[in-house]
Amino acid sequence: MNLHQYLLPFFLLFHLIVMGQIEIDPVVLQKAKDDKAVDCLIYFKNQPDLSAARNLSDKLQMGRFVYHKLRSEVDISQKRVRAFLDANALSYQSFFVVNAIRIYLPSQMLQQLEGFSEIAKVLPNLPIHASFPVETSNSYSKSGIEWGIDKIGARDFWDLSIKGKGVVVGGQDTGYDWSHPALQGSYRGNNHPFTTHDYHWHDAIHAVHPQNSDTLNPCGFNSNQPCDDNNHGTHTMGTMTGLDGLNQIGLAPEAQWIGCRNMERGWGLPSTYIECFEWFLAPTNLQGLDANPDLSPHVINNSWSCPTIEGCVPSNFEAMRVAVSNLRQAGIVVIVSAGNEGPACGSIATPAAIFDASITVGATNVLDSMAAFSSRGPVTIDASNLMKPDICAPGVNIRSCVPDSQYANYNGTSMAGPHVAGAIALLISANPEWAGKVEWLEELIKFTAKPIGINQVCGNISGYDVPNHVSGWGRIDLKKALAFVRPDLLQKDIPSPISIFPNPVISTATLFSEFEMGDVDIKVFNAQGQLVWQQASFFQRMKEIDFSALPNATYLGVISQKSSGLSGLFKFVKKS
Repeated sequence: MNLHQYLLPFFLLFHLIVMGQIEIDPVVLQKAKDDKAVDCLIYFKNQPDLSAARNLSDKLQMGRFVYHKLRSEVDISQKRVRAFLDANALSYQSFFVVNAIRIYLPSQMLQQLEGFSEIAKVLPNLPIHASFPVETSNSYSKSGIEWGIDKIGARDFWDLSIKGKGVVVGGQDTGYDWSHPALQGSYRGNNHPFTTHDYHWHDAIHAVHPQNSDTLNPCGFNSNQPCDDNNHGTHTMGTMTGLDGLNQIGLAPEAQWIGCRNMERGWGLPSTYIECFEWFLAPTNLQGLDANPDLSPHVINNSWSCPTIEGCVPSNFEAMRVAVSNLRQAGIVVIVSAGNEGPACGSIATPAAIFDASITVGATNVLDSMAAFSSRGPVTIDASNLMKPDICAPGVNIRSCVPDSQYANYNGTSMAGPHVAGAIALLISANPEWAGKVEWLEELIKFTAKPIGINQVCGNISGYDVPNHVSGWGRIDLKKALAFVRPDLLQKDIPSPISIFPNPVISTATLFSEFEMGDVDIKVFNAQGQLVWQQASFFQRMKEIDFSALPNATYLGVISQKSSGLSGLFKFVKKS
């Protein structure tokens, strides 16, 4: 979310101070001058290369490879530093999803870290005061299928009895009311006649957040069962999996969900978000032991942001960026809400929405127009100028469940993100072979989205171009995606400006375009969603391509125009 936002102060945030062999953030140095201890992240130089995971055949193998590779690296590179901290009787939290340690470090010991060449940086993990607006909401009661479900075409999946079965959805948020009638049946820990929360729930909130002046958290800390201290998390999970009689609020009601609380009454820290990401990579029991990557979710919804007021500053963005990237390498789809700071350009400015490995979601209304509050790109806060958001989904007047068996209507990109997470669950349920194929799933929802034009120019790109920095590739369209997920279930062609002849393809084939393409990227995926062929090329209206190296199979091709992102899809069969 965060449920709170920010006005970004620019003092001392863009530079690190080099002291000896490591870089110490100036915010950490200033805090060390003022206080006896400073909450910080020790960030290590060695962050493992996990790119080999994409060559593995399924999500289980990917998850195991990533988990063991990360744990092995941490055991080696953190060994000396942990021995030093242990010798000084200091408590700390070691992360492996990103090679880092969170610690309240005594200020007088900060300089002693300079002797450890394996350390890259010492980064802040503390809030910096700022102003913020508040997300708005309203509530009322009704029943039936919610408008967002129909708008994005989920009903077409339901009509084919595809409702998310076999898929696990993760959510990190303010927590979850697992006993709500709309969520109880889909909670993975609810194994009748017994209920267990091991491997299905984790609480990353261990103490009151500095922004809260009291200690009266309704869930307490280190809760041993799912609990929501703010309503927000329960609402987001309802949009993904919720079902209670006629209250058909969730896109994938037959999917199972697991959850992690990362905010204390709406306030988080970089470390609480990273802790939840780590738990999702390899869920543990309630004691934090016996991690098992085989129990990781297929997709994670993140309806939160980490602004400066929560301690996320440009100098420590890298830690969370690596964590998100590592989850993607493990075959987990990371969905992130764009934020509610629109309509200004460049307002997508906080982790984890700013990362390339995240699928960032903007909000639309019932008329398929962009919500004014939905944050816009490009991403300038880290000078990446990334095209964001990636996609849009319903996020205005979204009805879902809230604690104590109640329902409420909320507005926000926090509501849009769960629509995309639920949609991913339906796509994987329709074709389980695509579990773990994050790149393919992202390409599919982008290139089958319904363009949402808007009269706004951001990053010198018109809101009528596709993609753009206002609506991305457009509003997610599951009905269009279904033809590519399960063409055997929906026997009809999808209109595309690209065609291929001959089809089946023996060796070479010619691609035809209805318009001038220019410089393009061409990607070909197999039926399992693996990228098997790609080429950057110049393409006018016709281009001959040699596909002779491809094995006999069915393929999906994607062509995107580099200048505008205009895209087309084509399917073909290779038959020698």
